[in-house]
Amino acid sequence: MRGAFDVRRAFYDGDRRTLLLGLRSRDAAGTDASLDIDGLPAGRSWTLHQDGVAVRTGTTDTEHDTLRLTLPVAGDTTLALRRR
Repeated sequence: MRGAFDVRRAFYDGDRRTLLLGLRSRDAAGTDASLDIDGLPAGRSWTLHQDGVAVRTGTTDTEHDTLRLTLPVAGDTTLALRRR
Protein backbone atom coordinates (compact mmCIF):
# COMPACT_ATOMS: atom_id res chain seq x y z
CA MET A 1 0.00 0.00 0.00
CA ARG A 2 1.28 3.42 -0.93
CA GLY A 3 -0.18 6.90 -0.49
CA ALA A 4 -0.90 9.51 2.18
CA PHE A 5 -3.63 7.57 3.99
CA ASP A 6 -4.15 5.51 7.14
CA VAL A 7 -5.65 2.03 7.27
CA ARG A 8 -8.44 2.26 9.83
CA ARG A 9 -9.46 -1.41 9.58
CA ALA A 10 -8.77 -4.48 7.49
CA PHE A 11 -10.79 -7.70 7.55
CA TYR A 12 -11.20 -10.76 5.34
CA ASP A 13 -14.60 -12.46 5.35
CA GLY A 14 -13.92 -15.99 4.09
CA ASP A 15 -17.60 -16.90 3.77
CA ARG A 16 -18.22 -13.96 1.43
CA ARG A 17 -14.76 -14.06 -0.18
CA THR A 18 -14.42 -10.35 0.54
CA LEU A 19 -11.49 -8.24 1.72
CA LEU A 20 -12.72 -5.09 3.51
CA LEU A 21 -10.45 -2.08 4.00
CA GLY A 22 -11.28 1.16 5.78
CA LEU A 23 -9.00 4.01 4.68
CA ARG A 24 -8.71 7.66 5.66
CA SER A 25 -6.73 10.22 3.69
CA ARG A 26 -4.25 12.27 5.71
CA ASP A 27 -4.86 15.36 3.59
CA ALA A 28 -8.23 17.11 3.27
CA ALA A 29 -7.70 17.29 -0.50
CA GLY A 30 -7.46 13.49 -0.68
CA THR A 31 -4.80 11.23 -2.15
CA ASP A 32 -4.32 8.33 -4.52
CA ALA A 33 -3.99 4.94 -2.84
CA SER A 34 -1.95 2.26 -4.58
CA LEU A 35 -2.68 -1.29 -3.48
CA ASP A 36 -0.92 -4.52 -4.41
CA ILE A 37 -3.01 -7.54 -3.43
CA ASP A 38 -1.36 -10.95 -3.59
CA GLY A 39 -2.86 -14.40 -3.24
CA LEU A 40 -5.81 -14.15 -5.63
CA PRO A 41 -6.20 -17.44 -7.48
CA ALA A 42 -5.35 -17.21 -11.18
CA GLY A 43 -8.29 -17.03 -13.56
CA ARG A 44 -10.80 -15.81 -10.92
CA SER A 45 -13.10 -12.83 -11.37
CA TRP A 46 -13.25 -10.00 -8.83
CA THR A 47 -15.16 -6.76 -8.20
CA LEU A 48 -13.92 -3.76 -6.22
CA HIS A 49 -16.53 -1.61 -4.45
CA GLN A 50 -15.66 1.83 -3.10
CA ASP A 51 -18.17 3.14 -0.56
CA GLY A 52 -20.76 0.63 -1.79
CA VAL A 53 -20.37 1.39 -5.52
CA ALA A 54 -18.73 -1.07 -7.93
CA VAL A 55 -15.76 0.81 -9.43
CA ARG A 56 -13.69 -1.93 -11.07
CA THR A 57 -14.04 -5.52 -12.19
CA GLY A 58 -11.59 -7.94 -13.71
CA THR A 59 -10.11 -11.38 -13.81
CA THR A 60 -6.72 -12.32 -12.41
CA ASP A 61 -4.14 -13.29 -14.97
CA THR A 62 -3.29 -16.96 -15.28
CA GLU A 63 0.42 -16.09 -15.11
CA HIS A 64 0.32 -13.33 -12.48
CA ASP A 65 -1.80 -13.41 -9.33
CA THR A 66 -0.96 -9.94 -7.93
CA LEU A 67 -3.72 -7.38 -8.36
CA ARG A 68 -2.44 -3.77 -8.62
CA LEU A 69 -4.94 -0.95 -8.15
CA THR A 70 -4.67 2.83 -7.83
CA LEU A 71 -7.73 4.82 -6.81
CA PRO A 72 -8.59 8.16 -5.20
CA VAL A 73 -9.22 8.33 -1.45
CA ALA A 74 -10.81 11.41 0.09
CA GLY A 75 -11.78 11.41 3.76
CA ASP A 76 -13.07 8.07 5.05
CA THR A 77 -13.38 5.41 2.36
CA THR A 78 -14.42 1.76 2.54
CA LEU A 79 -13.12 -0.68 -0.05
CA ALA A 80 -14.53 -4.16 -0.55
CA LEU A 81 -12.73 -6.53 -2.89
CA ARG A 82 -15.00 -9.49 -3.63
CA ARG A 83 -13.80 -12.59 -5.41
CA ARG A 84 -16.40 -14.43 -7.47
